[in-house]
Amino acid sequence: NQYFTNDSLAGALAARLREPDGPEVVIISPKECQGWLEKSTMGAFRESAFRILIAADEHQRLRLVYPAASRSRDVPTFVHSKVMIVDEDLARVGSANFSHRSMGMDTECDVAAIAGDADARVGIRRIRDRLLAEHLGLPAEDVARDMSRGGSIGALIDAHANADRTLVRIEVSQQVPAALAVLQAAAEELGIDVAAPA
Repeated sequence: NQYFTNDSLAGALAARLREPDGPEVVIISPKECQGWLEKSTMGAFRESAFRILIAADEHQRLRLVYPAASRSRDVPTFVHSKVMIVDEDLARVGSANFSHRSMGMDTECDVAAIAGDADARVGIRRIRDRLLAEHLGLPAEDVARDMSRGGSIGALIDAHANADRTLVRIEVSQQVPAALAVLQAAAEELGIDVAAPA
């Protein structure tokens, strides 16, 4: 997702991450926000949401990553897509970011496929495998094989962490920028519910 900035959604995922048998959560996002304005606004909210998730990751099931076309040449792939895949049960593609604006103020257009039978689950799994294969520079068949063996997307990402074309962990600052307090006040003034970072 291009903009993962909604702290309510981060809080909901954080609650699941704390569960002993909770889900694995993989967020593929841009390496960083572009330009000073975006960095000081969306970037600050994104880091706040990511800090909420990191604080809840007691069982090491979270991966915050960006796609790199080439790590050796520092060439990240820009993420503009809005895709969500939940197990083999749901695939969603559309225009909605995980942001306050997309969740409450804008009209968005998303298409969701919900698995109703075994064929639909196979289709959703193929979409997931092809996306991971694209980001990791692998054939989709290799992703499918490795996933059937290990069953963990995090383990698959970790196994290819040193490749040139791969998914790289996003560096998240532990320092809350002073500008965030101003942004939170402005958001509250507009009636947007923004919690303080964890």
